[in-house]
Amino acid sequence: MGMAFAGLGLLPSPKSPPSAFGSPWRPPIQTILLLITAGIMDGAAQIMVTSSYRYAPASLLVLYDYSSMLFAIVIGYVWLSELPTLVILSGAA
Repeated sequence: MGMAFAGLGLLPSPKSPPSAFGSPWRPPIQTILLLITAGIMDGAAQIMVTSSYRYAPASLLVLYDYSSMLFAIVIGYVWLSELPTLVILSGAA
């Protein structure tokens, strides 16, 4: 599914804003390769998470699922200098 979204995001729409040269904007090849790689990795991660429910109880796996919220807050603070808002903290509780 991630690959489909990555691929669809690369297609210019008929309403794409014209660039400085008068043609619709097209992403550089590096961006295309990064989106394709992200789609493949996303698909592989989804398959691995889904198959992990065969080998461990859901009560154990849910800890890893909810810890992603904490990792997102830490990454946002460290790398993006984002302070978590009250709405984010209340949703994380």
